Amino acid sequence: VWLLDEALKQLEEVRAEQKALSSDEFARLPAYARHRREAQFIQLQRTTRSQMNLAYASIQMIGYMSQGHRQPFLSSELVNRVAEMINYYINKLNGPRVSSLKVKDPKKFGFRPKALLRELIRIFLNFAQDPAFLKAVASDARSYDPQVFKNAASNLERCDIVNDAEQQRFHVVLGRLETLAQEMKREEDALGDVPSKYLDPLMATVMCDPVMLPQSKVVVDRAVIKRHLLNSTTDPFNRSVLHIEDLVEMPKLRSEILAFVESRKKIAAAKAKVIPEDSKD
Repeated sequence: VWLLDEALKQLEEVRAEQKALSSDEFARLPAYARHRREAQFIQLQRTTRSQMNLAYASIQMIGYMSQGHRQPFLSSELVNRVAEMINYYINKLNGPRVSSLKVKDPKKFGFRPKALLRELIRIFLNFAQDPAFLKAVASDARSYDPQVFKNAASNLERCDIVNDAEQQRFHVVLGRLETLAQEMKREEDALGDVPSKYLDPLMATVMCDPVMLPQSKVVVDRAVIKRHLLNSTTDPFNRSVLHIEDLVEMPKLRSEILAFVESRKKIAAAKAKVIPEDSKD
């Protein structure tokens, strides 16, 4: 869906250019300079409309596939990327920078924000049936913002973008997301300081399934390196050729990490059960 990202960037250019063309400074330019600038703007309008239409068609295709063929999108290699993508665009259309997309005559540029948000919300609801997707959404520190999702819920209702049943489902999922995010925060706090050998060096997260890269000898989380290999069949630390079957299992380290996580959870649970002295009568 890079097409949508490019189209939205061009829409921001359109907004800036519309503002420039209506300025006093533009009016003072020589006639030939104004005509050249206007011709460039017409070209920008065409390319933006073309990009936006192609992007919308791509989003519609993903929406159609998400209805009955979710698993390819929710594999361990892709689920985080898909969650980040949907988070990013929901944020883009409902977040603090949404005003950067407001242009005069949006239909001229193929921009249909309500239709686009409708497709994204329906894709989100289809994928939200999978717990791994919700966890990936809540884990996305860059774009997941409960307030932005509340803004989206308000916009869905105010502009009648989706039907009542979909609005209700969205509200339910938002509640589950907030609860999940709070649980994940408590789990993260419970871990405290984590030994560096238990952390993935690329994402700085606790590894679930550590594997060694045969050439660089660096240990990474399997899910992280699998996502990297979707883009490049190289070791990210020395650029040597790397394939999924080359990864070296680290069962002993995996057991160590599991034991560490479980011990920290038990300590946190025990502390939570202790009643503070001040609360006793």
